Amino acid sequence: MTDNNKPNLVNYGENEWEFVYPPNIDNESVYNEFWEGVEQLDYNDKIAEKIFKLLIKKHPFYLDAYNHLSIAFRNQNKTFESFITAEKAYNLGKSIFPKEFNKDKDELIWSNHDNRPFLRCCQTFGQEYQLQNKYKKAIEIYSEILHYNNGDNQGIRYLILECLFALKDYKQAEIFISKLYVFKLI
Repeated sequence: MTDNNKPNLVNYGENEWEFVYPPNIDNESVYNEFWEGVEQLDYNDKIAEKIFKLLIKKHPFYLDAYNHLSIAFRNQNKTFESFITAEKAYNLGKSIFPKEFNKDKDELIWSNHDNRPFLRCCQTFGQEYQLQNKYKKAIEIYSEILHYNNGDNQGIRYLILECLFALKDYKQAEIFISKLYVFKLI
């Protein structure tokens, strides 16, 4: 039995995968509600919170709504709610992964727009750890993102460096930077 509300992760190339969202999420009406919430962020985060909660109630697999709800909580200094919402979004996204997905070789590239909500959820979850000074855990999440999307359209490498510097692990930072230059990724 298939859940009509749940996105799928589908292989569309040798190692490339994409999230495919059901029509009840992937439509203009839902997008309009979502963007109304996004526009409220930083201005009226309580209204944004209500909008994202309503979207989640109607669409329990709408990853971007969870991610932005976490941001709305963070903006209101609701740090516990922000963390657990980011964690929920990350785990919900991971629950969509089929057993055929090979985390060591398969990719979720940023240029595929439907992968972006999950990649944003990963970043927000990593940043939640970073804000709690749990730098090693943040690096773990950030490294996972780089496995999925080596092109690093989100600036994850810079967040890893921030964590390494916060840990005062200058040797590892130097190694990390040298790898960036070797592969011409900067």
